[in-house]
Amino acid sequence: MDPPLLQARGLFFGHGPRPLLGGIDLDLPAGSRTVLLGDNGAGKSTLLRLLQGALPPHGGWVKLEGRPLRGQRRRVALLPQSAPLAWHYPIDLLGLVALGADGDRQCGLAALRQVGLEALARRAIGQLSGGQRQGALIARALAQNADVLLLDEPLAALDAPSRHRLGALLRLLSARGTAILLTLHGERPESLGPVRQLVLRQGRLRPESFFC
Repeated sequence: MDPPLLQARGLFFGHGPRPLLGGIDLDLPAGSRTVLLGDNGAGKSTLLRLLQGALPPHGGWVKLEGRPLRGQRRRVALLPQSAPLAWHYPIDLLGLVALGADGDRQCGLAALRQVGLEALARRAIGQLSGGQRQGALIARALAQNADVLLLDEPLAALDAPSRHRLGALLRLLSARGTAILLTLHGERPESLGPVRQLVLRQGRLRPESFFC
């Protein structure tokens, strides 16, 4: 049997008797849509960074198609909850998004089209609204054309039409084989369709996980 697209086993992060993450096992099959829930401070953002390789674990491992993540990190795109980005930097929206595709502006333009921001391609990023900035960061992750999307609060700052558009887009990408894991606060858009729902509590994924 082929391994899941992304697989984690025994992921630990933190020290002492109560580590932030205390042994996480997770499988993300190709084409899956998974929502990760948990209280503030539960470790959701940390888990996504571990899965992308941006943060080394204190124990356990992450593999992509059965092979170590090292050397394959470009295949896993991460949208952080708080991106350390200097919005005053003199670059237009297309230039920012194209960074996700190693500067390929055609790929950047296609990603902007996916999130409905193509008309703002030449706008300076310092002139974007909060929702437009969030859309720009989502587009930058999409431009990476990754096999796995890890999205930390992607719906934050988006209005209702943009939430609906993103939900439908993620559903389409998963139908094409992309594995998607996202964290959410509040209701998810109906356009996202059925998802597997996981709950992170006290450093572990809890058995009340279900499909809905």
